[in-house]
Order: sequence, then structure tokens, then C-alpha cells
Amino acid sequence: PRFLFSRDFDRTLPQKQALLSRLRAVWRSRLCLATDDEDSSDEDDDMSYVATYLALASQRYIARRVRVERPPYRVNYYLNRMPDSEFKLQFPMTRPFFLAVYRPIGGYREFQSVLGKQQRSSVELHVMGLLRTLWSLDGQGHSADYLSVGGHTPESLLAKRVVRALLAVKSEPEHQERREISEIIKVVSGFPNCIGLIDGTLFPLSQSPEDHGEDYFSRKSTYAINGRIVCDDRERIRYENIGWPGSSHDNRVWRNCKVALHSDGYFGENEYILGDSAYQPSSVLIPAYKKTAGGQLSDKENTFNTQLAKIRIRVEHCIGVLKGRFPLLKRLRARLRNENELKAAFSLIRAATILHNMAIIDPVPEGWVEREQNDDDEPEDLPSSANENRRAYLDEYVFDSRF
Repeated sequence: PRFLFSRDFDRTLPQKQALLSRLRAVWRSRLCLATDDEDSSDEDDDMSYVATYLALASQRYIARRVRVERPPYRVNYYLNRMPDSEFKLQFPMTRPFFLAVYRPIGGYREFQSVLGKQQRSSVELHVMGLLRTLWSLDGQGHSADYLSVGGHTPESLLAKRVVRALLAVKSEPEHQERREISEIIKVVSGFPNCIGLIDGTLFPLSQSPEDHGEDYFSRKSTYAINGRIVCDDRERIRYENIGWPGSSHDNRVWRNCKVALHSDGYFGENEYILGDSAYQPSSVLIPAYKKTAGGQLSDKENTFNTQLAKIRIRVEHCIGVLKGRFPLLKRLRARLRNENELKAAFSLIRAATILHNMAIIDPVPEGWVEREQNDDDEPEDLPSSANENRRAYLDEYVFDSRF
């Protein structure tokens, strides 16, 4: 009937449900007005209503589906025509460094289409999805709108594929490279044979993990993932240890990480890294001196700490740049309900460290970098160590070099 399609029916409901509702209402009205002397034409109308209702109810759609054209493919615009300044605001690195990110991973199987399934998006779009995710404060890069992909291809899926590919291209510094690093550190600080700088940081979580969440409650009164970062003289991240709960002490995390447990595979003869006073001295980690309660440091120890601070500030700046370029790391909003989701969060952080290295000489605006408050742990009650001899030797060496 014509009035079924009038303009005043409830358009807030899906069209099919609205039509079925109107048919039921009309049918009830006809039953109330029915009389015993209805003729056969009325009965035919009734049967027509029933047939229309059943036919409509049995159909999934009430009209032929119309294919909606995709919006223009914006990636080409972003890559080729978007102004450089705007590109960096949308994807937190300049265009040349963006190209340097996706080219090494373009051949990985993560981006290959599977026969019989929908063709996967380009590598460039995948990388944009990850960068938009890390650049956001809530982990939602809004790719469906900004990158012209459908809702069935969320940025989380784009990001996961890039994360897996990036983790496969990570490499360790070779002997010659370590030697070059140590020479520069010696020029800056006076420490010979030093190949890196270590510092701890927290990657805050928006909510407690469901499994042993209390272990992630940190000294900063927030739930967090503990991270160890080792960088070189240029603030490239050479090693990271991500995944310990936020309540873990820096020295405990260090003692149990792969670099400390298998140091022969990472350090040459006499090589070591420098850290803050929260760490116990070892053959491969030389920490700053810590002033004891009521005590004073000697002139040599103060000189040692001053020279160490000159170079160790680079690892603090490195962490600031990492979190400044990728603000999501300041507050991860993932729901960590099980081990797989925890591992996915760890992998996302590791992928961010690789992206950091790929864009290391791409300057980050000072406004992006937020210096963290000193979050060094108080030293544990550490036993005396034979490795104090190495720190004492370096103490003498640095002092004599200065004076």
C-alpha cells in the first residue's frame, strides 16, 4: 500500500524493521475494524498483507545492494604532494625517513597477498597505519578515515604486520662499529672502551593488566611496563629489554637480561657500558657513585660522576626523543587481558625503538621532547663486588686524564 512508504514513518530504525513494524500496525488496525459481513475482496487484501509481510521478513535486504565507491587513494597524495611540514605532523618523521622505513621491509611475507583472499594494502599504507597509531595518544590512528581503508582493516592490523617485519630487520653493532662508538665516548667523557649508556624507563599503562596486575604498580604510583634502554653516542638504541613489571628494580632487571647473562656475546675485551648509581658494578656495567647517608664523595668520585653525567645524559635524551616521537608510549591504552596481549604490547614498544633508529638523524622538535623526572631506583642492598676494582681503575684513569 502506498502509505507504507510515506515520509513520516520512523526513519531512526533500519528501513526493513520500520516497514515490518508498519505492516504489523496496519494488520492490527484491520483486525479491530473487521466485521462479519466482509466480502471476498477484503479477505484478498488480508492475504496480500500477510504475503507481503512474510516475503519482506524472509529477505535479508529490501533493495539491491549498491556498491559504494572507495574514496580517492590518499596515500599517493601523502607521499608525493603533501607539504613536508604537514607530513611530519601526520606521520612523525619527514618523508625521506619514511621511505627509508618501508623499503627494507617491503619484501616480507607479512605484506604479500594470499591467493583467494582480499588483496592486502600497500607497504606504505601499512607503515602509515603503525606511525599513526604510535603518534596518537589513544592508540587509535583513525586509519579508516585518514588512510581511506575500510573498517575491516583497522590500524591495529596494519600495525601488527609492520611490527613483525621490523623485528626481523633488527641487528647488533659489529666489532668495528663498537670501536668507533667507544672512541667518540672517550672524547666526550674521558671513559675508554665504553660502548654504550644504559638507563631504565617506565612505559605507563592506562589500566592494570588482568594477570598479576599488582606487580605492574610502579614507584610512580601508576601501572607500567619496565624497560631497559642501551644507546650509543648518537642516541641509537642498541639494546632494549622490555617486559618486566613496573615494580621491578632496575638492578634486578639488568642482572636477569640477556646482555648481562651472556655478556661474552655482546662485549669485547675491556668493553663496558655506563649507568646510574642504581646498578651494581660488574665487569660490563660501570655505575656512578652513590653518596651514602651522612657520607661524602671524594674528589675523584665527584670527578668520575661529573664526567659520567656528561655522556649519560644522551641516554636520557634518547628516551625523551623516543617517547616524544611516539606519544603512545607515554600511556599505553591496550587492554592486557592475557599473555598474548602483553607480548603484543612489548613488541609494539620494540618496534618503536627500531623506528627511532631509522629516523635517528631526523630532528625532533624540542616541543615534542619531554624530559622525564629522574626515576632512578634507590640502590638495592648490594654485596661488595670484585668488580669494584674496575670502577676504581676507571676512577683513577678519568681523574688523571682530567688533571
